Amino acid sequence: MDNLRNFDLIITDNKKELLSFLNDSKKLLNIKIISYQEFIDSYFGYINSEALYYLVKKYNYSYEVANMYLKNFLYIDSLYKELQDNNLIKFVPLFKKSFKRIVLDNIKLDPYVINKLSKYEIVELNKSDKNYNPKLFEYKTIEDEINGVCLSILLDVNSVNIDKIHLVNVGDDYKKHIKRIFSFYNIPVNLNDKISLYGLPVIKDFIKKLDDSLDSALEVLEKSEYKKYVIDIINKYAFAPFDDTVKYLIKEELKTKKISSKKISNAVDIVDIDKINNSDIYYILNCNQGVFPKTYKDEDYLTDIEKTNIGLFTSLDKNKQEKIKTINIILSCPNIRLSYITSSKGEEMYRSSILKDLKLENNINDSFNKSNIYNKLRLSYMLDDYIKFNIHNKNLDKLYYNYKDINYLDYDNSYKTIDESLFNKYIDNKLNLSYSSINNFYKCKFRFYLNDILKLNEYEETFHTIIGNLFHHILECAFKPNFDFEKEFNSFIADKELNYKEKFFINKLKEDLHFIIDVINEQDSDSNLDKSYYEKKFTVNKDSSIKVTFKGFIDKIKYNEFNGKTVVAIIDYKTGNPDINLDKVYYGIDMQLPIYIYLVKNSELINVEIAGFYLQHLLPPIDNYQEGKDYYTERKNKYKLTGYSNSNRDILELFDKNYIKSNMIKSMSVTLKDEFSSNAKVLSDGEMDKLVNHVDDKINEAIKDIESRDFSINPKQIGEFSGCEHCRFKDICYKKEEDIVRLKEVDYKEFLGGEDNA
Repeated sequence: MDNLRNFDLIITDNKKELLSFLNDSKKLLNIKIISYQEFIDSYFGYINSEALYYLVKKYNYSYEVANMYLKNFLYIDSLYKELQDNNLIKFVPLFKKSFKRIVLDNIKLDPYVINKLSKYEIVELNKSDKNYNPKLFEYKTIEDEINGVCLSILLDVNSVNIDKIHLVNVGDDYKKHIKRIFSFYNIPVNLNDKISLYGLPVIKDFIKKLDDSLDSALEVLEKSEYKKYVIDIINKYAFAPFDDTVKYLIKEELKTKKISSKKISNAVDIVDIDKINNSDIYYILNCNQGVFPKTYKDEDYLTDIEKTNIGLFTSLDKNKQEKIKTINIILSCPNIRLSYITSSKGEEMYRSSILKDLKLENNINDSFNKSNIYNKLRLSYMLDDYIKFNIHNKNLDKLYYNYKDINYLDYDNSYKTIDESLFNKYIDNKLNLSYSSINNFYKCKFRFYLNDILKLNEYEETFHTIIGNLFHHILECAFKPNFDFEKEFNSFIADKELNYKEKFFINKLKEDLHFIIDVINEQDSDSNLDKSYYEKKFTVNKDSSIKVTFKGFIDKIKYNEFNGKTVVAIIDYKTGNPDINLDKVYYGIDMQLPIYIYLVKNSELINVEIAGFYLQHLLPPIDNYQEGKDYYTERKNKYKLTGYSNSNRDILELFDKNYIKSNMIKSMSVTLKDEFSSNAKVLSDGEMDKLVNHVDDKINEAIKDIESRDFSINPKQIGEFSGCEHCRFKDICYKKEEDIVRLKEVDYKEFLGGEDNA
């Protein structure tokens, strides 16, 4: 450092430490300090969003492909020339004349770069003559390792401020353990968690509105704290007209944009190894083979062979340099503590080979006098190992002697009633119920409590839910005037993160959707119910001590008025293959279609008469083609309605003129005696009224139990049906055999009476 001169250009990855050092040395020099990437951009030219827009607009590249090309534009001659000819490469004026010598601080330049800098003298800063000997600790598991770090930090804070203590090499698999174990010792820590903008509901609403207009999209963000981040992205494309390309790029950037969570002051921080300086304390975790130091693989756009030909460092070169750089950093800092683990998730782990080069010896630091909570947890782990695997930990006896009251393997899973005032305050004296919440309630009250009161089951968008939502969206719009299939289809999937396989499959579904729309149009032409609702919301307000609203969205309603009555057919779209059977309705389970009848009967529609209630399968199972049968007819038959029809044939005929031929409704056949066949599912008006009354009773029963805060663990068992099926909370309730409520199977005809009681 003593040999630095005026007009030196220093390239470093640790500008902060270098500036601090120069300030301490009180040297007054006219020098520049920049990062490696800043140097490359300033010397060779850089590209910005204008170049990205250009490639996407001209060649219809995807966002990812365009960025990949731009990342390597210096080495792709044809691309470099094209960008230069279109003034898309930006240069920093006079940069090359602003320095006389290049100084490298723990940085290596590619041969390609060095060849371009032949007129400059290039020197490296002298390596530190310090050769510190950091301590190395071996631990069995991640938890043991983090516990050891916590114990050491408690000693450190006696001599330094806690914000001078840092963690290095922390992967996502470590963060959840750090958050938990640091809390046992009351050590504050910033985990540098990132929030994905794309995952926020307000951003998804913005994206949906973006196709309409920028102004309407920005209105969604008017009061959002995230508006500034969106504005920054929009401003990057202010040079271009607000066309489809700009909209696409804004959406793609929102998908990748992540913002840091708020940091707390006076806390341990996580830093990169390049940011290590001589004054602070650092704990380098997970010093295991394949993890530390950072490794590079031959998986870039340019292969290692191509890099060799161009004069760029290969992945092998980078790995050698990373190892040397890491060793230099470790040996140059007096306050570094390294650690590694020997096992993870039941697999053996190996220490990094770099530790052998450092010639470090293992140390032991395992204290039990700092956290009673963690000691009890460790005791439970040791007891697990001893009872299940006969492994006797050397510390088991000591911990067991001091913590005999941990009630190991003793638990009470029963639900304890919540205080009424606390509960009402939590739900804000109002309750929204729907089919799904009532279904959860009657499957198991505790399941309802966790899912629909505490809302622990966050919605997770999967490829399956994307397909279901796509079909529902298209069929909601398909029968409106000026429907544009391609526009609606592309608009819906525009903001979805899909891999190539999923994109291929979802595009194959286009033809299915076209076919379904044609089939539905053909079915509707056979009906006198020529008025329709799609995705219609219905609500019923219930009398109760708190405000209770029962609501539901019905996919499709066909209706018309005849002789003072409103004849209605209810249709629910399903991409899955659910059971239409009404047997479990007696117990309040699987009441979706009966609930829809209840909602319609209690709506603004006057004097409702139900012609039928049905499911329409949108992705029916595919059968093998049978020779001699008409393919179109066989395929069309897959989309017949399955459900229950009104046994009053005059009412049914208003919905399906040709019901006798069973063209629209599955199994709607008539015998030679002009009676419905045994396969036909029909209900009388009286039976449907009983069904509605039964739904009302079950809703009232549920409201009463909810108001009394009765959320006991009581999964129902009806034959092969289990209320625990597909429940995400099975690891929380710890249900016992006596918690299961076993119910006898009931035929729906029994509780509906089987006769017309209207």
